Amino acid sequence: MTRAGTTLLLLIALGAAAAAQSRPQIRYPGATRESALRCPGAGCVGTVTVSPGDQVEFWVAGTHLASVSGIRFQPPDGIELTKTAATNDTVHAVLTISQGAELGKRSFVATSPSGDSNGSAGTLNISTFRISNLKIDNVTKSSGTLRFRGSFDYADPTGAVSSGPLDIKTSVNVAGSVISGVGSKFYPDGRTPGAKTGVISFERSYEDMQGTTGAVFSISLGANDGRESDTLQASF
Repeated sequence: MTRAGTTLLLLIALGAAAAAQSRPQIRYPGATRESALRCPGAGCVGTVTVSPGDQVEFWVAGTHLASVSGIRFQPPDGIELTKTAATNDTVHAVLTISQGAELGKRSFVATSPSGDSNGSAGTLNISTFRISNLKIDNVTKSSGTLRFRGSFDYADPTGAVSSGPLDIKTSVNVAGSVISGVGSKFYPDGRTPGAKTGVISFERSYEDMQGTTGAVFSISLGANDGRESDTLQASF
């Protein structure tokens, strides 16, 4: 009787362990656009930015994903999942964002019959403030200080981004080490108040960069009204 009870408990424990192992697991960055699917590790886009009315090819990376039947966003409003295809290590979804979707970031999990995945480190950012076409030039290194200039295009149907300060989040990745600058106010020159499109220019410098032979720079911006832009990256 004792042995049978012990065996039964062992089988239950093994069954529970197998079920837990089969649950989908999302790894960093957890979300990327189709064009960035093959990008390396932390160089991928962890936040995918879309605008109301967009349809976007959306990829999730991880393990045990073959059974994934959908993606659940939080908050869920304004997002329609029109297609899902899964392999063991990727989930491909086509998302349609409604015109009335609430702006802001959405976290998400992958859903399957064996349970929900862990929460994604990546997010879906719904915003009408978009930046694109990041360019880096005038790169110099003197006495260990790395300096460069950059520019990118912006689009904002409200015209609010072209007047007031912006919050800037930047980082430079050099030989696996990431140096970040977060939360500083940004007053870019050349903006026309009320303009819905334009070009923003900036300059950055980082000290103690001896031996640097190349870097990856990333930048994102936040508007005064709480909207956030895409995150752009450029190698140089």
